[in-house]
Amino acid sequence: MSDWKPLLGRVTILLAPSPKTVPSAQDLYKKVWGSDPLSFQAAQNPLMPSVAQGTQAGLALNSSVHPTRIDLTISAAGSQDPWAPPRLVRIENGEQLRDQLATIATLVGKADFLTNPVARVAVFLQVVSIENDSASVNKALLLTMPADYRLTLRDEEQFVLQVNRAKKSSSAENLKLNRITRWSEERFQHVSFNVAMAPGQIVASRPNMQPEITEIVTASITFDFNTEAIAMDKHLSAAQQSSLLSEALGQVGESLKECGLKFGFGNEQTLH
Repeated sequence: MSDWKPLLGRVTILLAPSPKTVPSAQDLYKKVWGSDPLSFQAAQNPLMPSVAQGTQAGLALNSSVHPTRIDLTISAAGSQDPWAPPRLVRIENGEQLRDQLATIATLVGKADFLTNPVARVAVFLQVVSIENDSASVNKALLLTMPADYRLTLRDEEQFVLQVNRAKKSSSAENLKLNRITRWSEERFQHVSFNVAMAPGQIVASRPNMQPEITEIVTASITFDFNTEAIAMDKHLSAAQQSSLLSEALGQVGESLKECGLKFGFGNEQTLH
């Protein structure tokens, strides 16, 4: 039986054209997670993002601010043990991830969270199951697909199926919510280097290191739920941003339920 777990979740805010200066990633990190980040990198030029990173309760937190978009990303914090075997680190507590995303959706509605005009908002979730090969990936994916989308798959490789079941938003009048779901085979690589050094040895030049590459095969489902683009002379209010993000997050929970997955995003049933 496949072992599905969340890999990452993200809230994205797409900004409308404006002469206003965007906030720094460090400032937004503090507003969202209530503490200073462990690292912060200012934008190197006007077209580059500023990035703030930290950890909290076993989660890796990332705030990235670009002149046209803001990304608040949550993933699992990796192991600090350099001798740990290669593995794909996933989020063990889906309810914890869901609470983080819901908190961000609520904070966005506060008037002082962001003063820049906003054109679109989005919620993204990726869940994966680690498998042995393409045949097991295909089997895992088929079990999660609604009956209308199921194909006949055996050992085909690099399978991808993406659909957008857009619907009218219940939070904003005359606005459409794109509900993009993607089933696919994804392969991740873990690259490590072994450097043998005698005690007290000083390396004066770059050593000749041969990387050890471990490939991890996964079945992957991504949920990219976002609002359609609006007219350039309009923007979403803080209250609309918050309600739309909450609606999108609720729709992600419904889609998980339809896929037969259980992560604490709603009243999903366990996959059998």
